[in-house]
Amino acid sequence: MRLITPIYFASKTYSTDEAGDQVIEEKLRKVLSNKKSVGTNEFYQAHTAGMKPEFKIEVRKFDYKGEDKVIVDNVSYKIIRTYDNQSGFLELTLEGDVHVGS
Repeated sequence: MRLITPIYFASKTYSTDEAGDQVIEEKLRKVLSNKKSVGTNEFYQAHTAGMKPEFKIEVRKFDYKGEDKVIVDNVSYKIIRTYDNQSGFLELTLEGDVHVGS
């Protein structure tokens, strides 16, 4: 399998500035992936559960560190499901991240 689509896993770190206010910093980590479509059955089952999957990406298992957000083609997505396909890869199902300001 060829991993050709660059993605960025986003994670947040929290610190305190000199005034004692909490500062949130987002760190991005680049990983190569394989972009896949969501199957019809999976799409409709997710909709009945209130989710709106847009597509899936496949990454090496060791590349995923439990992040809940990923950036693909400069668009932010929420990871709504992970699936270990037992071949060293994980499938991550993504939906649009509609939370403004997060």
